[in-house]
Amino acid sequence: MSAASELGLHIGLHAGDVIREEVDGRRDVFGGAVNIASRICGLSAPGEILVSDVVRGMARSSAGVVFEDRGEHEMKGVGEPVRVFAVRGSG
Repeated sequence: MSAASELGLHIGLHAGDVIREEVDGRRDVFGGAVNIASRICGLSAPGEILVSDVVRGMARSSAGVVFEDRGEHEMKGVGEPVRVFAVRGSG
């Protein structure tokens, strides 16, 4: 069992533009990319890493991992479905 699954971590990754602001004395990020990453994270099981098609496309030739297609998902606040992939060990 991995440390991530023991802690019950859910990981969702997406890449895109973000808005950086200081709110109540702390730095925070907002925007569509943050929303999509949060929605993908919500789809993940404990110890699982899910990524968007954007991240898979950026990493596929150099990541040394296999991506398992989880299909397209409708996400609240996102205009079009997002294709999601599970990250697996090297193939």
